[in-house]
Amino acid sequence: SANEFIVYVTFLFFGMSVVVVTNSIFSMPFFFIEYYKYAQGKPDAKPEDPKFWKHMFTYYSIAAFLVELVLASLMLTPIGRRISVTVRLGVGLVIPIVLVFSVMMVTIVTTTETGAKVTIMLIAIANGVAMTLCDAGNAALIAPFPTKFYSSVVWGIAVCGVVTSFFSIVIKASMGGGYHNMLIQSRIYFGLVM
Repeated sequence: SANEFIVYVTFLFFGMSVVVVTNSIFSMPFFFIEYYKYAQGKPDAKPEDPKFWKHMFTYYSIAAFLVELVLASLMLTPIGRRISVTVRLGVGLVIPIVLVFSVMMVTIVTTTETGAKVTIMLIAIANGVAMTLCDAGNAALIAPFPTKFYSSVVWGIAVCGVVTSFFSIVIKASMGGGYHNMLIQSRIYFGLVM
């Protein structure tokens, strides 16, 4: 029925919201590997810590998923279960918007390489919180529905990766290379992701 379809699509978007920050970062690797340049506003900047930037995605993943593991465990306790679904989803949906916005803002106001590293790691930690709250809120909200609706959330996670990768590929293919073009591409990309 039309109502079931609307609910299915809504849960699809809830699934997309769980991983939007992680997917937006992993779908634009060429920007984040050299994020120190864009954060400093210097096209010719050299990394002080090349090892960090080489393994940035690993550090990001470890930080985000460790936070998610700890908070997901907390959500199973009586304290975690007392957090309302409204609060879980509200906070879990607002944090990703703030995180994506902060990635762009750092390139506008500029900072040091250390500031760029701290930004990436704080985004990873805050994203771990957002993923946990969003996922726990989704699970609590969808629990009374038939399982086909929960499969919509799982599909949403996959669709988010496809959409963010598609945005990245189209934007990258439509513009030239270089520092200034990449900065413009990143702002278009993160604007679309938000």
